[in-house]
Amino acid sequence: ILTSWKPPLPAPGQGGEAPGSEGRRSDTPIFDLATLLAQVDAPQYGLVFGAVTRLVGDLQGLSVLELGAERGKIVQALRQQGVNAQGVELYPWLIEEARRQSVPIVQGTLVTVPDALRGQTFHLTFSNLLLDALQTTEEAPDGTSLFRTLVGTERLKILETIATLTVPEGWSIHLTQ
Repeated sequence: ILTSWKPPLPAPGQGGEAPGSEGRRSDTPIFDLATLLAQVDAPQYGLVFGAVTRLVGDLQGLSVLELGAERGKIVQALRQQGVNAQGVELYPWLIEEARRQSVPIVQGTLVTVPDALRGQTFHLTFSNLLLDALQTTEEAPDGTSLFRTLVGTERLKILETIATLTVPEGWSIHLTQ
């Protein structure tokens, strides 16, 4: 299931356009989907970026945040095509791998806005199966980190965080099972 959400836009010329979006043609994306998918071994992203191409169009001048960015392959591929992209990931070992490749990934559970992203918003937030596998970390008595699947209202907090990170006139696109 591919879910996307976008609040209604005001009529053209009445404000609400994303910065840098004036005069953009939505049928000419700056990134080439085939090239992007060839750069990463993640064919399931075809559905996500097919929706991005149809719904959002040109990403030039827009800020993009991948939620559950893992090693940052998609973020890196977007950045190589000139898109202002970064990511959020829970697992420290995946973040370290991304940082070794100079991919901007921050750590966070999305139960709240990660400290490194406070005050920032993005024109596009997206994820691939993240909403199906939401987890948080808790400290065990021995000081190690435990991962626990979120339930009920905890999941709603994630959606609130995603909404906080997405500009009001922006897009939030998520592939779920």
